[in-house]
Amino acid sequence: MLPNYAPMPLRYRIIDALGSGIEKLGIPLTRMDAERLHQLAERETGLSDFGDPYYRAGFDTLLQSIEKDANLHFFGRFGTRMVLLSNLSQRLLFVEAQKRKPDVFRSGINAPFFIVGVPRSGTTILQRMLSADPDNTGIPMWRLYRPFAIDGKKDDRLALTRWELQFRRPIFPEMDSKHVIREDTEEECIWMQALTFHSVSFWVVTPVFSYAEWFFAQDQKKCYQEYGLLLKVQQQATPDKRLVLKAPDHTYHLDALLSAVPNARIIQLHRDPTTCLTSANSMFYSAHRAVTHNVNVKRMAETNKKMYTCYLEGGRRCREDPVVNNAVLDVQYDQMVNDPLQTIKDIYAHFGVSWTAQYEERLKTFANLHPKDKHGVHRYTPEQFGQSAEELDQHFAPLIQ
Repeated sequence: MLPNYAPMPLRYRIIDALGSGIEKLGIPLTRMDAERLHQLAERETGLSDFGDPYYRAGFDTLLQSIEKDANLHFFGRFGTRMVLLSNLSQRLLFVEAQKRKPDVFRSGINAPFFIVGVPRSGTTILQRMLSADPDNTGIPMWRLYRPFAIDGKKDDRLALTRWELQFRRPIFPEMDSKHVIREDTEEECIWMQALTFHSVSFWVVTPVFSYAEWFFAQDQKKCYQEYGLLLKVQQQATPDKRLVLKAPDHTYHLDALLSAVPNARIIQLHRDPTTCLTSANSMFYSAHRAVTHNVNVKRMAETNKKMYTCYLEGGRRCREDPVVNNAVLDVQYDQMVNDPLQTIKDIYAHFGVSWTAQYEERLKTFANLHPKDKHGVHRYTPEQFGQSAEELDQHFAPLIQ
């Protein structure tokens, strides 16, 4: 099994020691008190209306899980506090935007592509290939993480997201071999959903075990109602293009997704879940190790196993509804990897989308610029996480028949 701890680079250990020392003097640099965080978000934005209070269930559960489960070091607590404050501020701005620009939230969305499937099933590469079409567009990380600028202040959302990613990168230098993330590259919409505080994004970056357990059991109808509104805002940035979204988390909420976006074109990728889970465990391990004193490797892997079970069972349940099932095109991962060009042509033909020579050339260029293992080989085994392929295969077999 992988070790539960890895030392940070020297400069980060120095920051950690200094920060911890300052806090011992009584200066609460990383205090995560609910009401104080709300006050700070109000001060930053000049607003006070957080909208539908349903978000508080997620927010309060998350705070409790941080204190109970996460065992964060100073740097981890500091970064997590920044995330919470940013999402509270974005929630205030979201509610205010609905008051000031009601026409935006009554507007339509060009029939978007949604890519679903369990994590590590090829959703990222398909999203980026579809986004290469000049008639399509993904949403860059900086606009997902901070959809709204603060009126009257310099719009530094792009620069701030770039700085945050660069500052964290030395703590997990192997991350690019597992998942390349940049401020100006399309990403999962879970980051945008974080302002609802019903988002798997918090579990992705922090070992909040009890929050994850709570989250997987939640009804997400209200969250998806707000998600649909947020997509209307994102559409305004590129009004003539089709959005290309992807999030494995949509897999078991297809009914709620279609309720929020009735004209969604949904593509579900299928890949061996044992392989996908082990790859995801490896990515989670790097992310959690960057923020905590002690990664509970076995518990992390078992929580992810529950997540995959939830996605597969819930997705099957959703697709028992003929309306939902008819909205989804199934694509095999191996088919996409072996013949990406034909796979995307088949997707376009299925949904009645026009194919262009310009897009075909762009796809070929994309393939040349993004060869497999460009950022290093990602190696992993179930045994690194206290699991075995045989046990996982037996567990998932009934769910993928």
